[in-house]
Amino acid sequence: MSIHDLSDVDESTQENILFDGPHRALKIFAVVISIPNAINMFLKQSTVYGVMLSDTIAGIGGLIGSIILPLLVVLVFQVGDRFRNTDSRLKVFIYAQILFLSAKYMQSQECQVSSAKGRN
Repeated sequence: MSIHDLSDVDESTQENILFDGPHRALKIFAVVISIPNAINMFLKQSTVYGVMLSDTIAGIGGLIGSIILPLLVVLVFQVGDRFRNTDSRLKVFIYAQILFLSAKYMQSQECQVSSAKGRN
């Protein structure tokens, strides 16, 4: 029986084999941390343009970019042997998402400070 052939195993054991361990928690956290990042990029990109069609297209571009940039970071980390397993890929993806999300937060705080100075 190969590792991918689970036809002889009952359903509850199959579910435990496929979704057991830290992979499940990391996958859930990767999706959860990606959602605010994707929403932030969609809203940021869609408010740049004034035409409705351009808003949607730019927002979708920002949405896709918020997923592709962390995947590129994961791709760069694939050079090292330590990062060539699922756990390491997910951890690098999560760290990249957190880094990009915090950078966007810092940028928005900087914009608020500069606009507050302009009002005075």
